[in-house]
Amino acid sequence: MRKRHNRLINDYDAGVSSLNPSWLFKSWQFMGYPFLDESGKFADSDFVCMAGYISDDEGWTQFFEKWRKLLLRPEIPYIHMKEMISIRGPYKDLGWTSEQRDGILNEFIDVIRDHIQAGFGVAVDAKYLRSMNADARYRN
Repeated sequence: MRKRHNRLINDYDAGVSSLNPSWLFKSWQFMGYPFLDESGKFADSDFVCMAGYISDDEGWTQFFEKWRKLLLRPEIPYIHMKEMISIRGPYKDLGWTSEQRDGILNEFIDVIRDHIQAGFGVAVDAKYLRSMNADARYRN
């Protein structure tokens, strides 16, 4: 406790107010580029979701290089989770077991973990939003 107290005093003496923690976030500033995808449509889905990843130039460059190498396998034209999890679409005639599918997915997941700085997702209850009157829906 004494060390923490001394740290607060030293920070204050150095001109850094402990009441304004904005200095804590300066190291998090960077130029990043997002990649986004959505699921569901507002007009006909109960939920609309959006998820994505963000990284810097170097991260995306390395990501795409390794992702393309994985996609160069003749049996993998693209990754689409809806088809891949259920082994449908271009994956249905490959004879994969769920263990083989999971092994391939883990290779792609490793590329994401190694080169992407953050992932995020958000969901909107579209059914509830559609049920609201226009005034409530667009109120600030």
